[in-house]
Amino acid sequence: MNEDTNANLYAVLAGEVRRMGFLDRLAHVTDTDRFTYVATYEGARRASAVFAAHGVRSGDTVLLILPDGIDLVWTFLGAIRMGAVPIIANYEQHVDELDHAAEISRPTAIVSIRELPPRDGVPVFPLEELRTAGPPVPPVAWRTAAEPAYGQLTSGTTGEPKLCLHAHGDPLAYHAAFAEPFLRLGETDLAYCVSRMYFSFGLANSLFYPHLSGSASLLTRDRPGPEEAITSLVEHGVGVFYAQPSFYARLLAASRPEVLARTRLAVVSGEPLPGPLEAAVREIVGDDLLNLLGATEVGCPFVVMPEGESRPGMIGRALPPFRIRVVAEDGTRLPPGEEGRLEVRGPTVTPGMTRFGQPWRHGDGFWWRSGDIGVIDADGYCFVPGRADDIEVIGGVNVHPKEVEDFLSKDPRVLEAAVCAVRSGTAPTRLRALVVPAGEVDRARLAVDLSSAAAEHLTWYKRPEDIVFVAELPRTATGKLNRRRLRQDAVAVA
Repeated sequence: MNEDTNANLYAVLAGEVRRMGFLDRLAHVTDTDRFTYVATYEGARRASAVFAAHGVRSGDTVLLILPDGIDLVWTFLGAIRMGAVPIIANYEQHVDELDHAAEISRPTAIVSIRELPPRDGVPVFPLEELRTAGPPVPPVAWRTAAEPAYGQLTSGTTGEPKLCLHAHGDPLAYHAAFAEPFLRLGETDLAYCVSRMYFSFGLANSLFYPHLSGSASLLTRDRPGPEEAITSLVEHGVGVFYAQPSFYARLLAASRPEVLARTRLAVVSGEPLPGPLEAAVREIVGDDLLNLLGATEVGCPFVVMPEGESRPGMIGRALPPFRIRVVAEDGTRLPPGEEGRLEVRGPTVTPGMTRFGQPWRHGDGFWWRSGDIGVIDADGYCFVPGRADDIEVIGGVNVHPKEVEDFLSKDPRVLEAAVCAVRSGTAPTRLRALVVPAGEVDRARLAVDLSSAAAEHLTWYKRPEDIVFVAELPRTATGKLNRRRLRQDAVAVA
């Protein structure tokens, strides 16, 4: 894109829709309505007019605390259109967490369906005002591709949430690197993403990729359960389905998992896909499975296992133009086959900020440490045993919980499993497993069988000393296993 062209993300998306002749095509399906691209961009124009009339200026931040739906699309695109920086927060969070999101993002205005503590001089817009025709529409703000366009908050799985800003040109980079070669979306595709739009995986799948390909997306207000997802797949004829591994596990235990076979492509991301779960999903979808590794700090996948290709335990290879490497704690690059910290480098990587206004992107040579433990083989395929901060120490030996969890999940009576270290008083640290059974099972028998299998096949320090059955595992709003909560829960059931 040359410097004489307005790279404002709104202008680019709207321009691409016009260029491709998609204005009258279906863009979004919601719980109650259907919206063409014309209606989508008209709604964004209305939102930008309301923002401008209430004093929001170019460069200001606007905090969006809304569920998935057309209102979120309108306000997000409308803010970008007039030069503001929208930041999407999880509307289901506790009010204290939402207040913390406001502290980080320093908004000039807030659009929220939740009642929040008042903030001096920061108006909260009702959705009704943003939905109706209002004041004159301001011109589209001029932006370069490298200026900040929007922000998202990390899930805070292992620490305080950070604000990650992405540039106006980033979604085009996501689309060119990933969506075009791997998703191959077209006018007949309706996609549905279980991950919400406050998550980078959800925002790209539900908004950026459809608008850049002329396809459509299904937006449901509430996070679906497996039965709701199955109904949506059937009723709407979903062609591309996106979800995290834990959701696929629950879907397989639902009433009609075979409907997954109706999709053209099943995409999985959010955390490493356990081998037994991958095998079970492939029994239904065959080769139409796409395994990814991405991050809010990158904005899109940076490791992909292409459709039709499978290497058990591997996530895939680096997705150009992104590069990955494994390093020791001191930053020394490790050779193929050695385990270390996974780092990624690429044009859209941003390390995250603790407060808006701090430096938000480093130079081209910046390697971002993802927090994952990684191994890259001689062919460039990547294996992720777990997170660096997930490691448990048993008897002085490091244990990757994911290895044990994958082993326990091989039993068909186990829906999900998670392990962590617990300690009581002066007793030595031991490994405890929290297991979600797959339906009605003989729990006493299952506990004995799992313990026996672990004793037979796992080294002593990897064997759970006790097994506790739970209804569900603690997860973040983005569906990732919440290790901090898991450790608390494991101690609570001691």
